[in-house]
Amino acid sequence: MTMNDLAFTTESVEDFYVARQKFWHHVGKVQRHDEQGLLIVLQVQPKANQPTRDIVVVSLGHARVVLGVLPGTAGHPDLPRYAKTMAR
Repeated sequence: MTMNDLAFTTESVEDFYVARQKFWHHVGKVQRHDEQGLLIVLQVQPKANQPTRDIVVVSLGHARVVLGVLPGTAGHPDLPRYAKTMAR
């Protein structure tokens, strides 16, 4: 993983947890969920045409870092950066 494989967002850890249940194609299995700072979900698939992968969301206080976006695409302007739009 490189810096380009990370995404940053102001959405909360809880926003990602709710979005995976409401909007993602395959919700995966929650390995750890701490509303205040950490979400680890194994084998999620936000969009039907994407490969499944593990996603980790870590709170940095004022922002969150998301690990598990498609490798090399975190900075791509056509890819969504926020939990609620990842399935669109």
